[in-house]
Amino acid sequence: MYDKVKRYIERYNMIRQSEHVIAGLSGGADSVCLLFMLKRFLHEQSGEEYRSRLTAVHVHHGIRGEEAGRDMEFVKRLCEQEGVGLVIRFFDVPEYSREHRISCEEAGRLLRYQVMGELAAERGNNTKIAVAHNSNDNAETVLHNLSRGTGLKGLGGIAPLNGSIVRPLLCLERKEIENYLADNKISYIIDSTNLETEYTRNRIRLHVLSVLQQEINPKCVEHIRNASENVREAEEFLEKITNQMYEKVIYTDNNCICIKKEELHPMDIYIKKRIIRQAVGRIAGGLKDITVSHIKDVLELMTGEPGKYIYLPGGIIVRNDYNRLILEHKESVDKRNEQIYVHGKTMILKPGIYRLEGYEYCFEVSEFYLDSEEEAVKFLKNCIKKQKNLYTKCFDYDKMKFAVQLRYRMSGDFLTIDSRGSHKKLKSYFVDEKIPQKDRGRIPLLADGNHIIWVVGGRISEDYKITESTRHVLKIERKDII
Repeated sequence: MYDKVKRYIERYNMIRQSEHVIAGLSGGADSVCLLFMLKRFLHEQSGEEYRSRLTAVHVHHGIRGEEAGRDMEFVKRLCEQEGVGLVIRFFDVPEYSREHRISCEEAGRLLRYQVMGELAAERGNNTKIAVAHNSNDNAETVLHNLSRGTGLKGLGGIAPLNGSIVRPLLCLERKEIENYLADNKISYIIDSTNLETEYTRNRIRLHVLSVLQQEINPKCVEHIRNASENVREAEEFLEKITNQMYEKVIYTDNNCICIKKEELHPMDIYIKKRIIRQAVGRIAGGLKDITVSHIKDVLELMTGEPGKYIYLPGGIIVRNDYNRLILEHKESVDKRNEQIYVHGKTMILKPGIYRLEGYEYCFEVSEFYLDSEEEAVKFLKNCIKKQKNLYTKCFDYDKMKFAVQLRYRMSGDFLTIDSRGSHKKLKSYFVDEKIPQKDRGRIPLLADGNHIIWVVGGRISEDYKITESTRHVLKIERKDII
């Protein structure tokens, strides 16, 4: 079995000559097997010098009481017996899990990697971190990812090599490891938590994978391992293609990531999704809470009307411009909204104070909800009483289709002038109202695309008026600039 592990290490070039190896050692069957495999491999590489190239790390989690102390003492004796250097660290894992609002299982994993990462950093770049994941762990991971919903990356399971982290035992099944230890009369300890079903992975191991092996196919772990290797290879290839295509369609502009729609549109749908996902990840600093449905929403936005926008988790706003998609942090939008002049056009993304270039007033925007028809009727009557106020208006927010803007006139602008839906060009409205041509370009407008919601100081479009069915209200009031 050692030869199998050796070939696996060499296949992925996991451990080079003279590299130091830091190995996680819990005392369980997997980690004990890993220690003996590494010891032999490093001895073959550098003879007795292997002793200076191998360090074991044990983390005492502060749980399981006497059992944890037993594990630590076992590890101490084993390393002393085998002549391997040992580092022990103590943590209060339950407290860490409460503080960071994660499970004890996840907290323990993070702290183990933290310790090994710190030791590797002390020794420099010429260091590898070896952990004892096996084929069964990989199968459990694939099944777990599949049940939660995943893409190719999740179906690829556990990677044999991830930066400085190596997993030499991924080629072995758990039964092979246990047989090897028994044949060589090597003792190990059993962690009682491996039999508890409160952990998701344990439930998969005890109630799913065991059934697959016993009742479907005894070689299912091997088949899952082979499939995940194929998926990882496919993912690596697709990642190269995605990166090449990404450079062709993406550019940055004033803290925004922009996607050229004309370049992205003819590409295969799968590559489109990967490019969008990568762009979202870069602007957000990660893909936490980003799902397949969010990527589909962005694709749908791209084929919709210009001016529309959507929010994504992490405070990301995606806007559909005429020839591009624009991805940016909500914080960046907020900062722009704080500016006095914004190129004669300001997008309203939230309540606040908005200003237009060259206009001597500002606009205070607020929104609120009406809980019932009775409340809506009462609010409507109040609006009718105050309709003579030319500079404070309320609108039905739910009727607005695109990104609402405060701006000046543009070609194609129109209003809805009656309940039948009749339209009138903005130019015609200005003529009818006898507004001098020299003043028309400086009158602020509240716009929904080219549909004018409100000519500030003048009329509002019939389509956006408050009715008895209104529930979401947008209120805009003109005020003096302080």
